[in-house]
Amino acid sequence: MRHKPRMANDLRQQQAVTQLLQQGRQEEAWRKIRAHLTLAPYDGWFLHEAARLARRNGDLDTAQRYYQRALKLAPTDAGLLNGLGLTHYDAGCWSEAEACYQAALQSHMGYAACHNNYAILLHKQQRYHLALNQYRLALQSQPDYTEARYGISTLLAHMGQLQEAESQMQQVLQVRDADQRCRNSLGMVQLQQGNFAAGWSNYQARYASDNPDRFFTLPKLPIRYWQGEDLRGKTLLVRTEQGVGDEIQFCRYLTRVKTEKHAVKVI
Repeated sequence: MRHKPRMANDLRQQQAVTQLLQQGRQEEAWRKIRAHLTLAPYDGWFLHEAARLARRNGDLDTAQRYYQRALKLAPTDAGLLNGLGLTHYDAGCWSEAEACYQAALQSHMGYAACHNNYAILLHKQQRYHLALNQYRLALQSQPDYTEARYGISTLLAHMGQLQEAESQMQQVLQVRDADQRCRNSLGMVQLQQGNFAAGWSNYQARYASDNPDRFFTLPKLPIRYWQGEDLRGKTLLVRTEQGVGDEIQFCRYLTRVKTEKHAVKVI
């Protein structure tokens, strides 16, 4: 049995590490974690924190080692198994990640975050129907899990179920109306359904600086962007944005900028 003073000291150190991480002081947190593990190499809480911090920093080999050390102490701990699964996923070791997720869910049925992580893996592998089931299990366990709801919406879009995908995205935006990633995806789904007015408007979210899936950054130019107004007497500069296929498809509209919007010159 551990002595009460030792347990109280460990708790204080845990609280100190947690506070440092919340404040973004990762280097100081690392030093505390390593110092503690030097003296207590089998402290499960500190091993788990070390693993999570290493994974967040992209040091996947170190993260795996810490997770495996922690799992020797608690082989069926669902949180550890899920974390090791995420680490394998980040490393591109998908079969190992799947085995970890399955073990975690066997240990803890209804583990919403793990169902979601497993769904993401299956989605990535285009195992759509299995992914759909995992997303649904995540939402069954936690109906307000917006990340899983967003995941299922993009999956449904990939499966061609556009109306249901749009419905799920609208539900996400009811909770997180500033979610530019979801708004961008909604725009693409609306465009595919021919809803061009709403689709093009929402698709503007692809430029948003807080869109984690942003694939294009608008250049900073000393001229204002065209918003569709009449161009009589003006020059329009058109820049490419995405792939060559899109460039070929859209270049046919450049002549219409002159005939319909009356631009003097199109560059």
